[in-house]
Amino acid sequence: MRQPLEQLVARLQTVTLGLLGDLAQGRITSTLANSALYLKAFGHTVIGWRWLEQAIRAEEGLGKGNSADSGFYQGKLQAARYFLTWEVPGCHHELAILENRDDTCLAMRDDWF
Repeated sequence: MRQPLEQLVARLQTVTLGLLGDLAQGRITSTLANSALYLKAFGHTVIGWRWLEQAIRAEEGLGKGNSADSGFYQGKLQAARYFLTWEVPGCHHELAILENRDDTCLAMRDDWF
């Protein structure tokens, strides 16, 4: 269950270092043009980490054998599985746009509206 999150963390680190390098070279406007994508990927990384942590605790709870709590723990595991399988991998699209330094939004002009 943790593999998608590990892959996202590794790619996010690479993208972050690249963007920090761009900022250090003074490319502030172009670097921040797609900042919402970065924030989404970073936020999903944090939420994914929290779901993974809850899944670990749920597995520990299931291991204690208390059948009254079984449904609760199974629900936690399923929710974590959903987020890590469906939501986390989708962030690679955002990171690809950031890696490519796409300027589609930045290139838009007010007079084109």
